[in-house]
Amino acid sequence: MRVQGSESFNDSDPCTQFVTAATAPANPTLDEPIRNIRMQLDRDLATVWAEYQLRIGGKVSHSGYDAFQLNRTTTGWKILNIADTFR
Repeated sequence: MRVQGSESFNDSDPCTQFVTAATAPANPTLDEPIRNIRMQLDRDLATVWAEYQLRIGGKVSHSGYDAFQLNRTTTGWKILNIADTFR
């Protein structure tokens, strides 16, 4: 379990699982790590903003920012919206 501010995150928490999956490459030829993650949280609403860089075969294809809005329900965190920039 990790603690951030007044919130604690369990590694089995869906939000934590998502960030872990998003930062771990599934295929060595396609890698999209995220960094500089910023999270805003107010009760059951969270916004996650992260810088990403897509690499194909080790070469940078493009980069930008990912933005996620999440809502905590009785069954856990659910993604409401995903948006990104591309440059």
